[in-house]
Amino acid sequence: MSNNMEPKIPDSIYRILVENSKEAITIISDSKIIYANTVTAKLLGYEKPEEIVGKDAFDYMSPQVREQFKKRITSRLKGESQPERFDHELVRRDGSIVHVETNASLITYGGNPAVLFIARDLTERNQFVSKLFELHKYAALLGSAETLADVSDAALSAITSVMGFKLANFMLTEEDSLDCIDQVGFEKSYWKTPINGVGNLAQAAREKKTILNNDLESYPGLDGGEPDVRSELAAPVLVRGNVEAVIGIESVDRDAFGDSDVQILEVIALHVASALERMESSA
Repeated sequence: MSNNMEPKIPDSIYRILVENSKEAITIISDSKIIYANTVTAKLLGYEKPEEIVGKDAFDYMSPQVREQFKKRITSRLKGESQPERFDHELVRRDGSIVHVETNASLITYGGNPAVLFIARDLTERNQFVSKLFELHKYAALLGSAETLADVSDAALSAITSVMGFKLANFMLTEEDSLDCIDQVGFEKSYWKTPINGVGNLAQAAREKKTILNNDLESYPGLDGGEPDVRSELAAPVLVRGNVEAVIGIESVDRDAFGDSDVQILEVIALHVASALERMESSA
């Protein structure tokens, strides 16, 4: 047996990989959907791939891109060069629009020419970009803040207005504790917690990194500021390498925070750090 022979991956393995992919994978031939994984079905508003296999793929294109898409598919099936990646809209079962990024490749399926599409839902990415634009307003407020109250108010307003969360704390570092100097969504009760104690706020201060816990009920002693809080996100504010403050967000929902929330809060923390450093330098 030649040592140059590569092992053949069984078709069953390929199917498992496709079905467990986080991307929407579809094969189209003669404008008909001849294969779709579960992610594709869910993306279009269906429960099972069988509900869309056999249907005209163009029925799920928005009118604005339908003709352009037909030209792309026809051109690819002729072997003509086309951009492999493009953004476009799809129309879901209920008529709503979803924005996707699609990669297209010419393949042979069942002995016939076909096009393999791998699509990614851009909804979360677009929302993230939109939130970054919204943050400019609060970045300007923080850039002109003159007092600590101005800083905490702008930071908490950004959390409620841009991120959409209603429970948040602004904790200031005071020697060996974190002191709550401002908050939203809670009854006004200013409190403190030891930095060497339990909890996500204290951990964020000690480890100088963002701490995310989407299931507080599974970690006794890490509960948030209210009995019904189930998720907490805490980001440190670092000024010259020192933790000057910690910003915490809480939610009554389990799994309330995603990667984009972590990134947005870290951006807010960076703006807060710049504001605090500027204020300290001018003091």
